[in-house]
Amino acid sequence: NQPLVNLRVDFAFKQLFGVQGQEELLISFFNAILHESLSTPIVSLKIEAPHLHKEYEEDKLSILDILATLQDETKVNVEIQLRNTQEIVKRSLYYWSKLYTSQLE
Repeated sequence: NQPLVNLRVDFAFKQLFGVQGQEELLISFFNAILHESLSTPIVSLKIEAPHLHKEYEEDKLSILDILATLQDETKVNVEIQLRNTQEIVKRSLYYWSKLYTSQLE
């Protein structure tokens, strides 16, 4: 009788949903939690390398929990948080801006 794995822990969440070869599981997860906001269900995605490239040497290296690209080329950043902190708002905005600007290049 082993205890269940806590998926709110980064490592466990990434190992279940963020590994290439687990795309169907991530698709099911996205469709389950986003079904009300999606016009059509997600049918395919590609799990990407989670590192956001630094523009300048002194920039902070950012590593997302999971980065996926959907069939329509939409980039999705999935972050798992163990605690509710105000830092997540700033960090999410920063990650969004890095993803957005990387698509302009």
